[in-house]
Amino acid sequence: MLSSPRRSLSTIKSARLLAVIGLLAFSGLTVLSAVPTAFAAKSIGCGSAIKTSIVLTSDIGPCSGNGLNIKASGITIDCAGHTIQGPGSNTGYKGIVFVPPALSHDLSGVTVKNCAVTGFEYGYYITRATTNDSLVNDVANGNTYGFYLHGVTDIVLKFDTANSNSQYGYYNHQSRLGSGNTFIDDECSGNLVGGSSPTGLCTPQP
Repeated sequence: MLSSPRRSLSTIKSARLLAVIGLLAFSGLTVLSAVPTAFAAKSIGCGSAIKTSIVLTSDIGPCSGNGLNIKASGITIDCAGHTIQGPGSNTGYKGIVFVPPALSHDLSGVTVKNCAVTGFEYGYYITRATTNDSLVNDVANGNTYGFYLHGVTDIVLKFDTANSNSQYGYYNHQSRLGSGNTFIDDECSGNLVGGSSPTGLCTPQP
């Protein structure tokens, strides 16, 4: 009689792995998957610290404080058209804020896109020690300031819209335009103080 073929090495390893998992489960220990999982968008809410790329699947808010706090370089925040809503303008809070680990360390390579932010003091707040970041196709509506750049360089704002904010739609505060901040096809309308400071950062809409 011919002998049965031997089990493959992979089959043996799989059997051993299942046995080990069974023993761990029997002993009451938690077994963690070796396969990394994406940061679930459903776990994101008001005040979340964002350290990895995410895609929102629902609106956020109304928030009683900040919306999203970006705390890592090289990531993408894609709101997929969803809205982040705050407690109201003139409250000091920020819808999406870039938070460098320290003023001596850059937060760079971040992309924020397809977001709509409303009801904050600052819709999008990009502060010092932040470089080479992009905001693309984002909307700031009904905040105090729409897009607030504070002392930053090499930031790109492209296809963004600032409407009905009580101060400026785009405010380039202590930021050096000559250092590479770029505004491309950004629009503004109905901002009470003005479309942008300095002027010319956005195209007024009727």
